[in-house]
Amino acid sequence: MFKYVLKRWKLYKYRFVPWIAANITENSPRLVPNVLEDKIIPDISVEQTLLSLFTKFEYTSDLSLVDQHRKNSNILLNEVGFSIGRQASTLKDGGRGVFVTQGLVPEQTLVAIYPGENKSCSGRDSVCGQLMCDTSWLTELPVNPLAVGQYVNNQSPECPANVAYQEFDVPLSFPAHLRKYLPNTQAGLHIEGVNRDSEIPRLLRLVVLVSLREIVKGEELFSTYYTIVQKP
Repeated sequence: MFKYVLKRWKLYKYRFVPWIAANITENSPRLVPNVLEDKIIPDISVEQTLLSLFTKFEYTSDLSLVDQHRKNSNILLNEVGFSIGRQASTLKDGGRGVFVTQGLVPEQTLVAIYPGENKSCSGRDSVCGQLMCDTSWLTELPVNPLAVGQYVNNQSPECPANVAYQEFDVPLSFPAHLRKYLPNTQAGLHIEGVNRDSEIPRLLRLVVLVSLREIVKGEELFSTYYTIVQKP
């Protein structure tokens, strides 16, 4: 029992804020000079990549998840030159990690998306039967093969980070029929401090992972769980 608890703690501690604050130097944090330099690639590059891929992805009830995942992984490879997948991590007690399974990831390229929503929210937001987000990331075969960011392990001294997290607000102009590939939705639709009858729109925020260098086939993706912004 103790060994099991210890193993779970080793995985969880990087998400426990007090531990992170006390051990911020355990693994080299990503240092950002100021908030204006926090983004590795501009938002327009993220948007264009998502639009290009989603336009070609297939998501129909006629295809099984296996077929859709396979087809969309091939589209990913053909469009951006690489595909990714989950495998046993190279880290001890690392569980499963994310690897480049085919091709090559260029530097400063969108590599993955960190998903986050649940099925009840996804049903709530559907419009005339059309999904506004994707829940297949909860399975072994996500329709959007990029939606595996939650499996990317933290860096170590032997395996420095080759990807970093970046926030991206999905613009209101993002086509409704392509939102079914986004593995995220709003947890709540009300904005604190704003009248519930207000027409003020609320943007959907994603967290994407962007490559810090070229990543070749067979390499595991490693992020840094801490970013320090040195100046506001």
